[in-house]
Amino acid sequence: MRWVVADKDLASPSRLGRRIADRDKMVCSEDSFPGKPLFQVMSLNKHLHDQCPDGHPWHCLCHMHNVVWHSGGEGGLRPGGGRSKRPDWLVPMITVDCSNRNLTKLPSRLPDNTTTLSVKGNKISDIRPLATNEDYRDVRDVYLDDNEVTSIDVLEGSYWLLNFRLLSLRGNQITKLPVYAIDAAIESNSRAWGIYLGKNPWDCACSSAPALRDFLAKYGSTVARDVQDVRCAFAEGDDLSLEPVVELSRSEVCLDGLGDWVHGDWSDIPIEPLDVINIIMLLLLIFILSKLAYDCFIYRRTGRLPWIVTKLP
Repeated sequence: MRWVVADKDLASPSRLGRRIADRDKMVCSEDSFPGKPLFQVMSLNKHLHDQCPDGHPWHCLCHMHNVVWHSGGEGGLRPGGGRSKRPDWLVPMITVDCSNRNLTKLPSRLPDNTTTLSVKGNKISDIRPLATNEDYRDVRDVYLDDNEVTSIDVLEGSYWLLNFRLLSLRGNQITKLPVYAIDAAIESNSRAWGIYLGKNPWDCACSSAPALRDFLAKYGSTVARDVQDVRCAFAEGDDLSLEPVVELSRSEVCLDGLGDWVHGDWSDIPIEPLDVINIIMLLLLIFILSKLAYDCFIYRRTGRLPWIVTKLP
């Protein structure tokens, strides 16, 4: 039925299509998009076919899984009073499937109105397009399972993270989660339905595991959908190896770090800028108190005032 649509102008019928006098009354069958205007649906399908990244190197499949009416809303004032009503129009909901295509990066272009993207089973490590590419702005569901993603820090503060519905990252190489950023995004995102983090080699060091555990406990019954699959990375001889993060206690996680500190191994203990400032202030305080005690001792024995006192007016 694509012949009813003009090749260049998707809003107009083709020459043959114009010969169908009642084309505006033709609707889709119950099996596809029941009751939707056939001509408009075919126009959307052709537009999708033209935009689908099905060529080299993407070889993706594109599918219009639904079309919904979008209300035109109120227009301007009518001459006789009241407001006119703008015409409603159809909006497609597009799924793009690029799974198992041996891709090393996300597609650079997506069809208009893409709502779901699946890129499972590839070699993708960079997810920056989710935050920077306008074509991904309205993609609500993203399946990135079984790729080579090591970090999602680039999503922090992005429009996409504040509006996503589903993000699946199972089977990647992620070791740490920007918990504060993800937590803040979910709190302000009423659309957020699911985030999948299982089968990643999570770092269960004292510096990161407690925050991840608290995040999973907080959202385990709502947004975090595979809590029991979020486990510590495998490490031979490590008591925490493959343990569910949500079941860890702070004493279990931080015990190894405390032992390293006692024995002088500080290599895995993070030092924050605030820690450095506190150490410097402590050393200065010790120096000042020591100097004060020394000056008092000298004054009592010799009666000599400190040098700085003799210079004061």
